[in-house]
Amino acid sequence: MRIKQHGRDVLNWWLKGWLLLLPGRWLDKLRHVPDRVTVERQKQSLVFRRYEGAAEDLREQRTVSLDDEQEKAAVNRWLNHPEHEPDLVLLVPHDALLEKRLTYPLSSEQDLRAILGFEMDKQTPFSNDKVYFDYVITDRDAASDTLHVTLYVVLRDVLQAHRDALRFLDLRPVVATTPGAGGTPDAVNFIPAADKKANGPAGRRLTSLALVTLVLCCLSLYLPLLRHETTLERLEQQVAHSRLQAMETQALIDKKTAILQRRDFLSNQYDRHTPVVLLLQDLTRRLPDNTWISRLTINDDGIQIHGESAAAAALIELMEESDYFEQARFRSPVTKNNATGNDQFHISATVSNGVIHEG
Repeated sequence: MRIKQHGRDVLNWWLKGWLLLLPGRWLDKLRHVPDRVTVERQKQSLVFRRYEGAAEDLREQRTVSLDDEQEKAAVNRWLNHPEHEPDLVLLVPHDALLEKRLTYPLSSEQDLRAILGFEMDKQTPFSNDKVYFDYVITDRDAASDTLHVTLYVVLRDVLQAHRDALRFLDLRPVVATTPGAGGTPDAVNFIPAADKKANGPAGRRLTSLALVTLVLCCLSLYLPLLRHETTLERLEQQVAHSRLQAMETQALIDKKTAILQRRDFLSNQYDRHTPVVLLLQDLTRRLPDNTWISRLTINDDGIQIHGESAAAAALIELMEESDYFEQARFRSPVTKNNATGNDQFHISATVSNGVIHEG
């Protein structure tokens, strides 16, 4: 970064020196601030407002019907200037936008546009390929290490409809914004970066070409430094791209971890619980043939057995020998059934492996 800043300082110094050698007529063109023309669609008409240079004083206002070809031609003549073309600004209605206030760490400022694009479907109901967006940083809070951002989003179809209404113009909008966004006229611009380069007025393109020629003369003395700066910018772009890939990879890892945790939870629950069919199988094998069960209850508290047996006293020991039952005991005194001569019993026990589940 230090090399980069040093390179800019040197280039600025050389540029100022070369500007002193330019003819006065060229300097006048460079110093000229073009007029600013805003255009706003209102139903089937367009409202043009022309402001004078940097003063932002309203000079003239025109309303043009979209169905009147003569008025369209008159507006084209009004906008054209023999020397300086104005900057055309498209005003998008505020009710066509989505505005949202967000907070990010201060360290994310450098990659904020990429982060907002990556999180667009999380922060808004739309995916990144369906919208144009821009943002304004409203506050940098060093105490809490936070960056306060206002995000402005417009659907691509909505913006394209407004731009299509201006196809009859020789000029193309250099800015698409909304009134009052960010506090300054150009704080928010929804026009994609690729279109911004193609929308500049032709007159200033010639001036830019002259400046580029002059700058190239200066750069010829500092090509090694320029190569280093280019290398640094390329590496920064690679780092930003890698950071986005890392964010996407981490999101996939977190999703995989959550799935594995849910799977392990279900597996552990199954391992901890004893299926009912195993309990029934063990009881059937363990109870003697002279024992009859009249009622069997199995729940989270354990097992309850009501029945009759020729030797009820031996049932407690038989159940304690099982791997599935423990703490077997009579819940009520053993009584004699005079009709059958058998012992009537009520036995309870807990399940060794925890809560029972059906399986």
